[in-house]
Amino acid sequence: MKSLLITSFVLLLLIIGVALPWVYTFYGELSTNTADWSSFGSYMGGILSPLVAGLALFSLIKTVNQQQDQIDVLHKQSEREDILKAIEKIELDFEKVLTNVPITYLIGSETSTCSGLDMINDITFDSYATALPDGDYLKKALQDNNKLKKTDQNVTLHAALAIAAGHLNQIRLYTEAHNKISSTNAMYKYYQRKYRIPYGRLRELNYIKKEWNENA
Repeated sequence: MKSLLITSFVLLLLIIGVALPWVYTFYGELSTNTADWSSFGSYMGGILSPLVAGLALFSLIKTVNQQQDQIDVLHKQSEREDILKAIEKIELDFEKVLTNVPITYLIGSETSTCSGLDMINDITFDSYATALPDGDYLKKALQDNNKLKKTDQNVTLHAALAIAAGHLNQIRLYTEAHNKISSTNAMYKYYQRKYRIPYGRLRELNYIKKEWNENA
């Protein structure tokens, strides 16, 4: 609407600007001679036609650019929505892979059990480093024993933690991609803070190499 008003105003100024020199130069009042009006029409048409055509072309180009901007906005919005859907799915997989893994650990002289998700995600489990195998566990176990027992709890834990680390790394990558196409990094900061504890612990245990900085 605003663009239409501006275009109409410019067109009106062009008509007045073209007509005034003719009227001022040749006539002091309106003529009753049809030949004069015919000449005036030819004069107006000859000058205004290319100006109006140029104005129409300018308006067309501006409209096309606006439409392209709208398409780009819709495309980015679609990309952001796809990323968020992917993150939601990965979050479910992350929780599932650790929830289904029980961990037996010692509290003083007593034995207790919790899920892998609780151990890696709960800030109160400050002894996670001794209760969980590190990222090099399998390699060390093979070097020491030359074989692994299927009943070894740490084998299952190591596999689950490695998968969970992969999920968190994917979430980090998706948030970085979202940050590049978004005008704000609020979503990036949200997930970075949400998974700060498990990501930091898995990185400390050598399952993840790259640091997840607070600012992208």
